[in-house]
Amino acid sequence: MLQTSSVPAVPRSARKPVIRKLSASQAFSWLGSGWSLFIGQPVQWALMALAVFIIMALVSTVLVPLPIIGPMAGPVLFVLLTGGMLSAAERQSRGETVRFLHLFDGFRVHGGSLALVGVLFSIPLVLMLLVVQLALVGGLLAGVLGAVLGSALSSLLSAATAFISVLVTGLGVSVFIYLLMILALVNAPALVTYRALPPLEALGLSLKASLRNLGATLLFGLLMYVLFAVSLMPAGLGVLIFIPVSVGALRQACLDMYGDAVHEV
Repeated sequence: MLQTSSVPAVPRSARKPVIRKLSASQAFSWLGSGWSLFIGQPVQWALMALAVFIIMALVSTVLVPLPIIGPMAGPVLFVLLTGGMLSAAERQSRGETVRFLHLFDGFRVHGGSLALVGVLFSIPLVLMLLVVQLALVGGLLAGVLGAVLGSALSSLLSAATAFISVLVTGLGVSVFIYLLMILALVNAPALVTYRALPPLEALGLSLKASLRNLGATLLFGLLMYVLFAVSLMPAGLGVLIFIPVSVGALRQACLDMYGDAVHEV
């Protein structure tokens, strides 16, 4: 019996997805697939993109400033919405009509796993931020106390040097960890949505595939950054195209990187 009401998802395979090695130029093909997705049903995709933009703007304004929970809310919601759009992209690839409510498929199917992907992505970043803040505050207080108790200029110079050293080191470590987490996140929503993989396994496979295809991944990231900047110029309306193109590109990247991992539907 055919099931038409459920979100398209690829059954688990007894074997793990095979990670392919791709050329860097494959990034252009991903963007082409994203554009094809958008022009296939532009009105529905533009409506979903507008909803995503509004929801994320509200979350960033209201929840993100809150300590601990706030920084996690944005990534969790982003992954859930991305899962819904990836599901809609898969529907369109099968010839189905994309509807606005498909945006929320990520909440209905694999919602727990997608949310956990967002949490696991956020935890290292939140902890890293707290550690850096504590190190900076501790270093500054120690330096000021030493300057107060010590004799003047040499203590102040020593405190300033220590503070700058901690700041530079903290920023360097933060950037490195952040980049690794981005590489782990990029394909994780697709692997959860299409393959029903556990969150940790999805993040690990995403990181492995991104590192193995670092050239294509970095070029894709650069192209997306440029396109995002361009999309903001016409009063931000370009975001309505940028978001669907991104989703279509991520779907194709997952298809290419993992071989037959998401081909069976």
